[in-house]
Amino acid sequence: MPDIRDDQHPKIWSVLFSDDTEKRLTAIDILSKVDVEWPVAWFSLLLADSNQAVAAAAFSALKKRGKPVIPLLSLQRLSPLSRVRLGAVRVIGELGDMQAIQDIIAALFDPVVDVREEGRKSIEAILNRSLQVTSRDQSSQRTLDDLMRLFASLSSVAQRNVRSVMVSSLLVVAVENPKAFWALYPQIEAPGKNAIELEILSRPTPRRMDLLYQGLVSQDPAVAEKLLSLIERLLNKDSISDHVDSIQKQPPEKCRAVLEVLAARGVLATFFDYFHWIRRDQRVSFLRLFTGEFGEEYAPFFRTLLENPNPHLVPALIENFLTYEHELPYKIIQGLLRNPSGVVKRAAAHYLYYRGQYEAVRDLMPLLRDEDPETAKSVVNTLGRISRDYLIDNFSELSEKERLQLTHVMQRIDENFVDSLIDLLGGLDDEDRVNLTLLLADMARHPGASESIEELLEDASEKVRASAVRGMAQIPADQLDDENIRRLFDDPDPRVRANLIESLPLEKKQAWVEKIQEATHSPVPRERANAILALFDLGLSEAEIPLMQMLRHPDSWMRTSGLYVLGRVDTPHLMFKALELCSDPFPHVRVHALRAISNKGNADLARQITWALSDPVAEVREAAHLAIKNRMGLDYRS
Repeated sequence: MPDIRDDQHPKIWSVLFSDDTEKRLTAIDILSKVDVEWPVAWFSLLLADSNQAVAAAAFSALKKRGKPVIPLLSLQRLSPLSRVRLGAVRVIGELGDMQAIQDIIAALFDPVVDVREEGRKSIEAILNRSLQVTSRDQSSQRTLDDLMRLFASLSSVAQRNVRSVMVSSLLVVAVENPKAFWALYPQIEAPGKNAIELEILSRPTPRRMDLLYQGLVSQDPAVAEKLLSLIERLLNKDSISDHVDSIQKQPPEKCRAVLEVLAARGVLATFFDYFHWIRRDQRVSFLRLFTGEFGEEYAPFFRTLLENPNPHLVPALIENFLTYEHELPYKIIQGLLRNPSGVVKRAAAHYLYYRGQYEAVRDLMPLLRDEDPETAKSVVNTLGRISRDYLIDNFSELSEKERLQLTHVMQRIDENFVDSLIDLLGGLDDEDRVNLTLLLADMARHPGASESIEELLEDASEKVRASAVRGMAQIPADQLDDENIRRLFDDPDPRVRANLIESLPLEKKQAWVEKIQEATHSPVPRERANAILALFDLGLSEAEIPLMQMLRHPDSWMRTSGLYVLGRVDTPHLMFKALELCSDPFPHVRVHALRAISNKGNADLARQITWALSDPVAEVREAAHLAIKNRMGLDYRS
């Protein structure tokens, strides 16, 4: 910066107050360009110069000196000249930071309106400028908190104009640190609180709305009650989006707390009254706040949204209903499945994937041919899940034929159906695991099912192993592992061994005939019976000897199993034994003897069992009636 000689200083300063305007301007221009000490108190008198151009030049020169001039100008706030006071405040407002605000506050009490207004503008300018820096500089936060306390302490002053500026400034700072504000709020005197309330109601900016909701979960019930009343007064169709936005900005745990406070007061219902005025981009995220037990209270309203579905909203609504204990009325789901929108149909299928029962199958089937591949894929997944669970849950009520029909249909529809069954194995209880294993055994021709069956043959559960063995009947003989067969013949569980003998293909039975012959001496009736049947399947007449041994065995269940075999093989010369056992003292033996005659007997044998129609056991009488009807064509009940 250029300099001037020391002997020139007095001359230049004297020219500042020359009667000639041009000389005063020239002196100001020179001083603004040189690096000399200024007597600011003297120079600032030019701010009140009668010529506006001189006053403006003096203001620009002072401003050009930068922040170092602020402490010197602060004294001019007490100048008897109002224009000097005004100019000093304006310079401080344009140069100062938050620490300079305390110097300006005195201007709010100035007797001259223009000075007071300049003080207001300067505080506002410093805050706006400084807060941009504070957001990037955490070290300024302490100064900000000090200012908040200062504004709060002055928010209850008697002068209305000062109170207004302090409250407005307090809220500007408060939105930057809501936590500190709400901790300070209870200490503010009643006039200040009233002024804050009035300021928020008259200027409800989005950030101030955020401040209200951040204080709504205050530990002070009186504070929460006051804020609720403000929110109620501010809530309307034009501001609803700001309210929703403020709620959603809260951390998840606070967000739910805010909603619960609103719900307890009954304010939340108003949000649903204005739901259609919420901005489109907010609606989905707003709906997602209402999950679980809390959201279920508002399920009736959400159902009305599904009755006239908006594709933009339906997926979120469905996700909500999946968290509720009560299920959606099925009529609503039917309506969604018939909606032209693929988004809506997929959402309905998604709901049915988790909540659907077998009744939904008839409504889902037409959608397998939907022109939208994503919809068709979603429906396939849902049908697979419903059918899979239906098979497992109703296993004992379905016949083997019905189970096979359903599994074959699902395999055609869903190429991953078998895999989905396999995926369930690890999460089922013992009974369901057995049922699922039997299903996989029925489908063992499928590569995925056959691989799973191979693994289940080594399962820790005997019941599962016994069920898995049945799958060998569906697997081609050349694909069966002889090592597995050897191990299964030595399995400790007789059900496994019995099912193995029954399920082996004929050529494998021939290869393992010695093991089967050993099993004809088993102490377990079913294993022995299956072994004898296997020998008959192989055409070995030697099977008649162990069969007669079973029919003459002292154990009633061994005799019963022998009769089961007798009713399955063509041995008319042994049927006399069935006739003898029709008089057995055990009812279950008599029943199976009559069934053997029904299956493999002749009319002559049937004539000799008419007395059994009077047996004291109803099941025996029923078996006798069926045997006579099958062998003689006589129906004693007609």
